[in-house]
Amino acid sequence: MDFAVIVLSYNGLADTLECLKSLQAQSVDGVEVIVVDNASSDGSPEAIKTAFPHLRLIALGENMGWAGGNNVGIRLALAENAQSVCLLNNDTIVPPGAIAAIAEALDRAGPCLMHPCLDYGDSRDGAQLDPRQSGEPRLPSHEDLYELDYAYGACLAISSEIFRSIGNFDERFFLQLEETDFWMRARQRGYRSICTTNARVIHKESKSFQGRISPMKTYYMVRNSFLLMHKHHGNIWRTARSMYWTVAEQSKLKQRTGRAVPFWKWAISKNPYVVAARSGFLDFLRGRYGRGSGRLFERLRQ
Repeated sequence: MDFAVIVLSYNGLADTLECLKSLQAQSVDGVEVIVVDNASSDGSPEAIKTAFPHLRLIALGENMGWAGGNNVGIRLALAENAQSVCLLNNDTIVPPGAIAAIAEALDRAGPCLMHPCLDYGDSRDGAQLDPRQSGEPRLPSHEDLYELDYAYGACLAISSEIFRSIGNFDERFFLQLEETDFWMRARQRGYRSICTTNARVIHKESKSFQGRISPMKTYYMVRNSFLLMHKHHGNIWRTARSMYWTVAEQSKLKQRTGRAVPFWKWAISKNPYVVAARSGFLDFLRGRYGRGSGRLFERLRQ
């Protein structure tokens, strides 16, 4: 294969089927779609096999998270000599021609992390990623290519050379910020993160997290932010990031409830967002990575 599209599925069957249907409308030679199912409990593997019998499906026996599940597909694609890999969330819809535009832009730009523009599923929310709106610099001699100082994992095409140079995703992150860690490692080797405005993909955004903000997402964001800063910047940055997340989570809590929790109450508060943030910080200190505690998430859902 020349270009492997890896769709990571975890429950959300209706979203996955809609995503795969949109990929059927792509007319590009040398593209293979690989579906990796992260031990869904909603019958996704069987339904996918029935609806798309010709697609390659890998049904995992356990939920390995965004990082681990994608790594399974990446290893398969690299073993079959794919020149590039496109990671695609199952809560996306790919308009006709988008995959061809992404592949063409990646070919022009050379080895890099390539993004399409991303639009939220609700058109009233506008664009999630469009460098023309956010002021990123355009690459010389390219009308459609803009350099980013970050990476989004919802739809991300990566040259195989980069995986061979820096390795795959760090599975300690499990969910959230694993693509940021990957981008920071790639940047250290001189690879760029780029967005092409010639391709647009619709991203319904975090349906697996019960919306854009949830206690579960808060847990992973807090824990993995500490891990990210510790991994790349060391202890001084870890302390600074700790202070930042305390302030940031206070601000989010105030937006949702109309009031913030006094700092001294954070150690005893039962607010689910506070519990999630506190647990994420404590698990970082304990070195507990990968999938979060099922018992904790049950508490957060109550």
